[in-house]
Amino acid sequence: MHLLKAIQPTVIKRYPSVSADFVSDADKFNLSPNDPGLLVHWVKPIDGTSHYEFELLSPINGFYNWFAFDQQIDIQAPPKFWIKAEKNTVIKRFPISGEQLDDANKFNFMQNDQPLQVNWIRQVDNKHYELELSHAEKGFYKWFAFVDHVSTNVKQLVTA
Repeated sequence: MHLLKAIQPTVIKRYPSVSADFVSDADKFNLSPNDPGLLVHWVKPIDGTSHYEFELLSPINGFYNWFAFDQQIDIQAPPKFWIKAEKNTVIKRFPISGEQLDDANKFNFMQNDQPLQVNWIRQVDNKHYELELSHAEKGFYKWFAFVDHVSTNVKQLVTA
């Protein structure tokens, strides 16, 4: 597994071609250096081109396999931990129902979203995970996720 980060604003695309050639928005998406990056199963250079091909951990626009211009991305070691939405849910500032919180204290985490990179994660009361994101969301790093709505690569969780 690897983490792909944009070095500069770039377009990730379905085929190793110039992004201006793509008409459909489903065949491309923008990636910024401010984005947390993409978790990928594998990445490889494409012979005779200036592109990498890679397989995402979670699909974008329904597709797992994508291409990126090799001069605009950096291939890094994967984050130590991550969580993935198993169903559409919300990540929240407190371990209570998301319906009780205003939008400033929660954000949507959809099943088709890329996994969230976390520095640490532990199980707490009320069937929630407490986690620290590797990048701030709405100005905060510490958040909570309902256990039944997400999965994680952490094998043995510490409980609070």
